[in-house]
Amino acid sequence: MSSKVLYAVLSLILAAELQLTSCQERVTSQHDNSSLPVSYSATVLEGGGQVCPPEEQLEMATAIIDEDILNIIRDCPGQVQENPASSCLEVSQCDPQLPSEHYWLTSSNGTAVRVYCDMTRECSCNSASVGGWSRVAFLNMTDPTHQCPPAWREFIEPVRACGRTNDSGCSSFSFSTYNISFSHICGRIIGYQFGSTDAFHSYSDSEFTRIEDPYVDGVIVTHGTEKEHVWTFAASLTEEDLRSNLRFVCPCTNSQSTQSIPSFVGQDYFCETGIADGVSEGEFYPDGDPLWDGEGCGSGSTCCELNGPPFFCKNLMESTTDNVEVRICANEGIRADTPIELIEIFVQ
Repeated sequence: MSSKVLYAVLSLILAAELQLTSCQERVTSQHDNSSLPVSYSATVLEGGGQVCPPEEQLEMATAIIDEDILNIIRDCPGQVQENPASSCLEVSQCDPQLPSEHYWLTSSNGTAVRVYCDMTRECSCNSASVGGWSRVAFLNMTDPTHQCPPAWREFIEPVRACGRTNDSGCSSFSFSTYNISFSHICGRIIGYQFGSTDAFHSYSDSEFTRIEDPYVDGVIVTHGTEKEHVWTFAASLTEEDLRSNLRFVCPCTNSQSTQSIPSFVGQDYFCETGIADGVSEGEFYPDGDPLWDGEGCGSGSTCCELNGPPFFCKNLMESTTDNVEVRICANEGIRADTPIELIEIFVQ
């Protein structure tokens, strides 16, 4: 408990004591009794004098204590701004029955911030811990009150989504984790295919090979200034099994795909296409299959089963308080993009 909160609580307790003393002094004065016991069970003195009964003492003590301070005293951290929790996990461990909603957590500069805590989520990489996930990134472009971050451009029609602002490369945005220490990260990103996305083609052709490069047409999630890889969301050209397109399709589309995966990505990726047959450059496919939702894959594809989309989950090598960066990337101009409709990322 902070010194500010402790001072407030002690002040209220002192005020309650003064109220009780005042009550007993009035009784003493009325009945010429200089020595009333502090603890008693009788409510009537000899001669008919009334004293403050225990029930009245309790009512007086609690009536002057503000409800927020009572929450500080009796409830779990995170319920009020004066008593923030260090993470959603701390709140959940205090009372697993608490609902999923916003709680007060301590931010990196020591102030209290409101963070949404998911108290029922069970991510596969940490199934031993149900609930207590802190949501550090949330963007839902189906909600008209949500806007694209400044680093991304907004698609208005035919659906609202956020895409790259540059002709080639990556457009990034960093989400604060509020200085929460975490070693597990899970979430989902839903996007759409725009034009001729070709998944890991630029890496497979040795054009871009570093994690800071646009090695994929899609979205890259990393943490920290060194861009430690968390998850890659790749967008393939098509699921059409044509030899001329095998360089541009997901490795999970069929066994003939010639694409390779960067070693720093490993198996931590999703790869889907928004359309089953050939695509035209510069077309937006909102009516096709949304990317990375785990649905709509072709009969010969295993992409909808790979790593169990739509939610990813990863255990980090060590705990960190790093911010989470989301980059929308492509190795060519405006002919390819993967506009994002939904981002939801949790840490624990």
